[in-house]
Amino acid sequence: PSWGVPRDGGGDRRGGAGGPGWGVPRDGPRDGGMGMGGGGRGSDQGNAGMGRPAGRPEPAPVPKGIANEFKAKERVVENEFAGVLALPGESQGEAEERVKKVKAKKEAKAAEEKKAAEEKKRKEEESFKALDALPGATKDYEESREKAKGLRAQLEALQAKKSDDSDGDVEMADADADEEADKAEEDRLAKAVNDADLEVYAKQKMVSELEAAASYSPDVGEGTPVFHSLAYSHIGARGSGLDKTQIDDVREYLSLIAEGDEALAAKKEGRKAAGLKGKKSRRVDRDYYRSCVAAGSRDVAYEFLPKTWRLGFVCQQMVSSHDGNFDWSSKQLPSDGGDPKTFQPPTPDLSLEEYADEAIISGKIVIEVEDEGDFGEAADADPLKRARYVGAMEMAYEPALKYTMRRIYFEMAVVSTVPTKRGREEITVEHELYGLQNLVKKPISNFTEAHLLTRDDVCQWLKILHGERTGLIEVSITLPPPKGEDDTQGLGSNGMIGGEKIVQKADLTPFLKVLRKGCENHLEITATGWNAERNKVMLFALEKFLLPGLEAEARRKMTEAASDAGVTEAGAKLRELAMTGPFQNSWKMTTNPYALGKPDSNADVGAKFVGVCIGAGGREATYFAAVKHDGSYAAELALPGGVKINERADEVVRFFKQWKPSTVVVASSNATRRDFRAIEECLATARYAFNNRDVVKDEDLDDDDADAEEKKRDLFDDDYVGTWEAECTFYDDKLAQLFSRSPRGAKEFPSLEIGNRVAIGVARTAISPLVEVCAAWSVASELGTFGIEALYINLHPMQKMLPKGKLLKEYERVLCDCVAEVGVDLTRERELEACLQFVPGFGPRKSQMFRQNLKALGKSIMHRQDLLMEKSLGIKTKVFENAAAYLKLWDKADFDPDYDEDNRTLFDASRIHPECYITFEWAHKMCLDALSEDNDIAKVSQNGRIHRVITDSAEQIESHFAELREGFLKFSNNLDDFKADEFDPFDPVQYPEEKWRDRIGDLDLDAYAGMLKEQVGTEKRETLEVIKRELRWPFRDPRRPTKQLIARPLQQEQQVKLFELLTGEDDTTLRPGKELVGKISNPSEHGVRIMFDNGLQGFAHKSKLDDDVVVEDVETREDYRKGKHVRCVVLEVKKEHMSLDVSLRPSDLDRPSTKWPRPENLPPLDEYFDKDTADAVIETLEAESKAQAAHAAALAGAKEGGSSAVVTPLAPGIARRGNVKRACKHPSFRNANYKGVKKELDEMGADAVGLCLIHPSSGSEDQLTLTWCLREGLYKHYVIEEFDKPTDTSIGARLKIKEEEYGDLDEIVARFVEPLNDLLAEARASPKYREVDDLEEVDKELRVLKAGNPNGIPYLLASDPDLIGYFQLKFLPSQSIHKETVALSPNGFVLRKRTHKTINHMFTWFKLNANKKPAPPKPKPLQAPAPVSAPNPAVLPPQFDAMALAAAVQSATSAAAKPPPPTLP
Repeated sequence: PSWGVPRDGGGDRRGGAGGPGWGVPRDGPRDGGMGMGGGGRGSDQGNAGMGRPAGRPEPAPVPKGIANEFKAKERVVENEFAGVLALPGESQGEAEERVKKVKAKKEAKAAEEKKAAEEKKRKEEESFKALDALPGATKDYEESREKAKGLRAQLEALQAKKSDDSDGDVEMADADADEEADKAEEDRLAKAVNDADLEVYAKQKMVSELEAAASYSPDVGEGTPVFHSLAYSHIGARGSGLDKTQIDDVREYLSLIAEGDEALAAKKEGRKAAGLKGKKSRRVDRDYYRSCVAAGSRDVAYEFLPKTWRLGFVCQQMVSSHDGNFDWSSKQLPSDGGDPKTFQPPTPDLSLEEYADEAIISGKIVIEVEDEGDFGEAADADPLKRARYVGAMEMAYEPALKYTMRRIYFEMAVVSTVPTKRGREEITVEHELYGLQNLVKKPISNFTEAHLLTRDDVCQWLKILHGERTGLIEVSITLPPPKGEDDTQGLGSNGMIGGEKIVQKADLTPFLKVLRKGCENHLEITATGWNAERNKVMLFALEKFLLPGLEAEARRKMTEAASDAGVTEAGAKLRELAMTGPFQNSWKMTTNPYALGKPDSNADVGAKFVGVCIGAGGREATYFAAVKHDGSYAAELALPGGVKINERADEVVRFFKQWKPSTVVVASSNATRRDFRAIEECLATARYAFNNRDVVKDEDLDDDDADAEEKKRDLFDDDYVGTWEAECTFYDDKLAQLFSRSPRGAKEFPSLEIGNRVAIGVARTAISPLVEVCAAWSVASELGTFGIEALYINLHPMQKMLPKGKLLKEYERVLCDCVAEVGVDLTRERELEACLQFVPGFGPRKSQMFRQNLKALGKSIMHRQDLLMEKSLGIKTKVFENAAAYLKLWDKADFDPDYDEDNRTLFDASRIHPECYITFEWAHKMCLDALSEDNDIAKVSQNGRIHRVITDSAEQIESHFAELREGFLKFSNNLDDFKADEFDPFDPVQYPEEKWRDRIGDLDLDAYAGMLKEQVGTEKRETLEVIKRELRWPFRDPRRPTKQLIARPLQQEQQVKLFELLTGEDDTTLRPGKELVGKISNPSEHGVRIMFDNGLQGFAHKSKLDDDVVVEDVETREDYRKGKHVRCVVLEVKKEHMSLDVSLRPSDLDRPSTKWPRPENLPPLDEYFDKDTADAVIETLEAESKAQAAHAAALAGAKEGGSSAVVTPLAPGIARRGNVKRACKHPSFRNANYKGVKKELDEMGADAVGLCLIHPSSGSEDQLTLTWCLREGLYKHYVIEEFDKPTDTSIGARLKIKEEEYGDLDEIVARFVEPLNDLLAEARASPKYREVDDLEEVDKELRVLKAGNPNGIPYLLASDPDLIGYFQLKFLPSQSIHKETVALSPNGFVLRKRTHKTINHMFTWFKLNANKKPAPPKPKPLQAPAPVSAPNPAVLPPQFDAMALAAAVQSATSAAAKPPPPTLP
């Protein structure tokens, strides 16, 4: 034992025990020994020892008499409640009376303390309840005041009106009537004002009571939750305008303080701390914090540190001030009395060493000898360690201080990225991460302001996160280093030395400058030592708590900002897709889209569409699907795979003639311009034959066949009048592809092939994209979540990184807006089914019920009020009020104002709400006022007036259109270039209100709105504007029609769109400098034409074939013969011609990819991107790769007799490299290794079960690997062999798994993977299947089953843990368990080399053959060796030994003559 001080032994984990001799009582085990100092024996609290402090003189001996008196008093205390002992000179009765009084006094005191504690607890609970109720009560009080204020204003206005009326001349009768009405109204208002005042008084009293209850502050001081709740009650409750982050800071701070208080209270009460809300904190730093607070370190900390909330106030004021200073004389809190010293931290009168000694002697500081301090020194030499920890943690959590530090951090912090080893190998100039892999100190403020983020900024941070998660780049968020240290460490511009990332020391000066202003004492001269101690606290708070937390917060904020901006952009893209107008034929584009009587562009009753889906690769069937104007499926035509359209042109022509479509929509996937021209030719032939049917006859038909054909044609022609106009167009089929592969498509057309569904879907999309998008939303998941299918519409380049929940909410909001703008036609079944759920007032459940009721009603709705009056429809009043204006009952073109047997009103064919023409007659009055100058207006019916107003506006629109057209013809004679679709008289930019000269526009709506406000008490100006707009064009479709997209000269925007649709390429995948492998298709005197796998054609001019000379004999050179595979590089992408300019020159092929120009359409490189460093890495790797390729080519003899640009296959026997990337865009294909594929499947979790991903094999260039997910985290791999590969980067034309051959990846998924999934699901659904990790569990269950039925043979099926993809069939015939291996194949379950189509068939066969042993494999019989023929001596070398030859021949002949051994059984 060392010299020390008396110590209280902790009674919980560390029972104190006094050390022997004159020493300090040490922390010992729970049952410590008794020392001379009287240390406790491991009870809940050890007694203080009497050790002598080091360096102090030995105390003087105690006089004997005094010692005896102390001993007597100690005996009395010890025996106080066990018996009565009299003091010297005291009788026994007096002693007993004295003890009774002491007991009574103690009992009274205990009862009083208990009552006070209960009262204190009650007041604290009431205080907290009052704090929670105060915001709501305050809000109610303010609302009551506003209500009373409004009523009082009405009363004063009425009284002022009465005063004005008394001064005027009014008829007596009218005056009496008005006076009585005003008197009644005045009495009513006076009573209402009185009631409101009483309500205000009552609520004000309630607020006062709550404030009084909330202001309760117990005597424990500022360290209690109640005090801190009061100190920060203005946040969130008083409308301070603070954001969610600051409110969360307050909650977290209060939670921390509450945990400390709970630990302190538990220590005082001698119980174990329960933690906040009865749960122990899981964070280690908070555990230590609570133990420190319980030991009294909080009181020690605030004897030399400022109160955290005062420090936060100082820091916040400094940052908010213009000069960054804090004026001590002018800044004070209301409770401070104006004393500037209140902002100075307290400074003990003693020095640091003297204070520590005094605190240790008094027991205020408890030392833990065995702990090492977090500040680097031993705890026994650092008595203030715990106090600093508590002060630093509470300082770091203080809301105002954290807010200040956050502002500084977000202004200073920067983002830097460096590529990993894998990233340096994979990131090239064509990679999506190029430009982001070497960011140098980009401020995080560029990523955190969501409203300022551009699309490039959003994609940038999401790409950075994606790169970090995939292991391609490392991201660091740091603070700048101290000034002068940027160059002294020898760092590169990207913070790298030799490819390794270097961690630099951060500059904390801006943080410390603010903290020191409020944390250091600037008034006391003796505070120097204490300021150093405070500086330790500040540094610890920054480095331990604040900066790590702010870095995590910065990452979170950047991710949230980027995600929110990305979700908003995805929503905008969805709106753009949904608001794409229906397809409109080109011959309608030159006419006025707003011509009077013209039906809506999506309501052409006679229009039919034919969707076309071209078969992939020429191997799949091509489908033509006829779809009616309402989206209903009519008929199909299928051309078998491998057959070109020209070869079956007569069938296509006959199909077109039968259905006479106005539009043929060709799906963009797999389509080529050659296919499009063939379809156009068939359509032109069909139109010519029909339009000239009276003249043109089929010469190949005899008279009987011609008559039959004419009768057949008449069946289809009787409903068609006039000339048949039709045209073809390409169309983006992403919605159609989604429909064809979704459960929705399979449910609607279960018997149709996927290609046929694509043809139907693309025709429907051309009719109305909004309906198709809404239909995609209408599919619910297994959990009942709608919109899951819509998430598969690719709308954002980083859509996989966006949160699905936010996307679904944004998509739903967008679709509600779009449907509200367009409306829903109740006469169209598909539109009603898909879009009604997005109409205000409806939802999935109500819309489904309404559709069922409407169908059961069996008649059309002619009047809007019938929606409410027809009870069988089930529409309630509120739903009707919300939805009525968005429902279209019938089209205005079908209405005759002079005769209508249904007694309809034209207002029902508009978006005018029934309130405006049924409940009130505002719309009727506007029509009447607009026609006030007509003399015959009194004789005209209401519908006649409405029609006259609509006609007047339509004539004005026609006048506007005529002016626009005449103006165009002044500058151009080609009317085909006139863009009539861009004419929009409702666009306020094109046609402001002053340009309108119609009657409805002459009305003074402002005056009318003012009059309505007096009548109904609400503003109706916007409602009147809607009425005016609808009277000009009822139910106008706001969507712009879709133009024809064909392979002819188009506008620049359409050229780019068509190029990307047909080729699947854009500037990120196809650009100058891109190296391709193609096949020469046509060598000519000008150069060579090359065909590529993506369907594009390239041309290499003869000057681009060699570096040294211009090749003149291109047609005769072997290097450029037709069918030769060559390696080339792209020089220019000609999107308008759908072609490429390429070069075969070695200098262009060897040119680094970083030296080629970057496409202008790509976003510019970031200004913080270190391009030189990144390009140097890429160029080095490219040079190494080309050197390796050249070496391999030299070994294989690839350069013999040919140009360096010619690709010659590797010689047989040469090992081919694996992991070669393929030019494949199949949804199940990934250009990644197994680790990347496994990581993607792991991230998908349970959603990956049943999926397969195909990727390049690491074994060979001619192999792929199929990774199939059996269950979460369990994968089976199959090798796919490739045959007939045109290039190394292509997918083989023939694919083989084991012995089964497939045509493409789709066929593998359909014929191999899907059957495996079905069989696996069937096995798992079997009652005999067990999903276990240990097969011993199956053995145990079998024995239990056997015990229950000894005569039976129990059997169970379980997955084999050792052989992935196999099962073990275990059964127990008697005592020992037997097992059989069951394999999975696409054809069924394989047991004992026998394939069973279903699991039940396998079990049935197994039960019949369980006791039969499987037959052993038959060995092949040994064959006699073939006779050896003697070699021809004529060809033997002269030195050959003829005698040896003869002996060899004789030996072989004799061996051949021996009989073969017997065949083994």
